[in-house]
Amino acid sequence: MAEAKGLIHLKGTLRDLVFYRMNGKTIVRSKGTVSKERIMQDPAFARRRETMSEFGGANLMGRDMRSCWDEVKATFCGPYVSGRLCGKLKAGIAPFGAGEKGKRTLGLRNNPTALLGFGLDRRRDFRQICSEVFTLAADPSRRSVTLYMPPLTHADVQLRQPKGATHYRLWLHLCTISDYAWNAECESYQPLHTKQNLARALVISDPQPLREAGAAGQTITANLPVEGDLSEEVSMVALVGIEFCQYVREEYRTLAQNRAMMIAGIF
Repeated sequence: MAEAKGLIHLKGTLRDLVFYRMNGKTIVRSKGTVSKERIMQDPAFARRRETMSEFGGANLMGRDMRSCWDEVKATFCGPYVSGRLCGKLKAGIAPFGAGEKGKRTLGLRNNPTALLGFGLDRRRDFRQICSEVFTLAADPSRRSVTLYMPPLTHADVQLRQPKGATHYRLWLHLCTISDYAWNAECESYQPLHTKQNLARALVISDPQPLREAGAAGQTITANLPVEGDLSEEVSMVALVGIEFCQYVREEYRTLAQNRAMMIAGIF
């Protein structure tokens, strides 16, 4: 894969080369030597088709998860988050699902630690900006999560605030993701529990001072808009984010530097 530079920007196929746009650049790569028809029909590619099937299910799950991040996307998401998330999902959940290869059930709770620490922008690591000393607690129904951040005077709390920052905010985002199972009739993966799938909630704390010695700890709670306890076929994903702001002339101005968000819990 290489970048094509010049005044003319191509898109499409030219003989054995494929041109497409990605992140504002024109990328060129060579065409594959094996046709799609052969991959889908030749018995020699049976294993590849099984892998493609499960990766397709992971793509659907990742797409649905990203659709829940609309409120945080502009603030925290970086480039390539889609591909990185789908890769994590495929590597983390497919080997642990039940069923035959290519049709195994995909669920986040099969391996709940697989996504922990996944940052929405790999250029800004949450754990390098804020020490991971907060706690997350879900209620027994898994419909709400409470985030507690100790006071800044706590010995283990370390924040790498940008120059000029006077306050910080915490973000707590929740979303639900159903398990996905192979549907023979549709010949694709489908969510098992559509009613509770893709519920979401977002809470942003009030600005908290960085330099006041008596600054207290923070507690914020997010509640999902769902009825009843969550099904065992549904996972709740909790994301924690931090951003800094500057108090100037009686208003808080959000700073673009050193803000980050990561998946901090799966319940």
